[in-house]
Amino acid sequence: MVKNRYRKIATSAHSESESFFSSLFFQWMNILIKIGSERAVDENDLLPLKEENTTWFLTEELQAKWSEETANSKIQDVKPKLWKSVLKMLTAKDFLILITAGSLNTVGRILQPLLLGYLLKSLIIARLKHNYLLYGCASAFGINELISSLSMHQFDYRCEVLGTRISSALKGLVYMKALLLNKDTLLRFSTGQVIDLVSNDVQRIEGDTFQLFFWEFDLSWSS
Repeated sequence: MVKNRYRKIATSAHSESESFFSSLFFQWMNILIKIGSERAVDENDLLPLKEENTTWFLTEELQAKWSEETANSKIQDVKPKLWKSVLKMLTAKDFLILITAGSLNTVGRILQPLLLGYLLKSLIIARLKHNYLLYGCASAFGINELISSLSMHQFDYRCEVLGTRISSALKGLVYMKALLLNKDTLLRFSTGQVIDLVSNDVQRIEGDTFQLFFWEFDLSWSS
């Protein structure tokens, strides 16, 4: 059976390597948005999927981490933990980006009412000698809003991507495990149990990645 794979957009404008500003402002979506403004977007117009985001690559990575966790658990005579294997899939770069974006968003939300309150208080007093300070406060308010907005979008986007990657890896792991089971073992589980595992339990990870792994989620929403 021929596998359907993502095909690159038929244009030389798209670059495999994304610059910092392209990632920050999501400029890599400009080509797809431009095509969508001219006609209906189909599957061939989708951006190329990077190898590290493919289900096969993620499943193989999780399988290797799980085999390592199983081997270590046998040596230590403890029960292996799947969540440890999942956490090992996350890189230091993932943690750094999410912690930085979440912290900037939280700090921005704290500074927003403080700057706004000082600005309104100064306008009520209306002293001329405060003009330059007011200009600086207004500029700081705008910069703070820009940084807070960018960090919020980056945090949400990265968490969505991370949740999808983990969900795809777990689904692939369940599929590979099912192929290795014999007929007698398969008959012990109904189709509904497998569907419930994949559709409900694993699928929740895409929406609950923040709550499972990152304290910034609750902190930024509570501020």
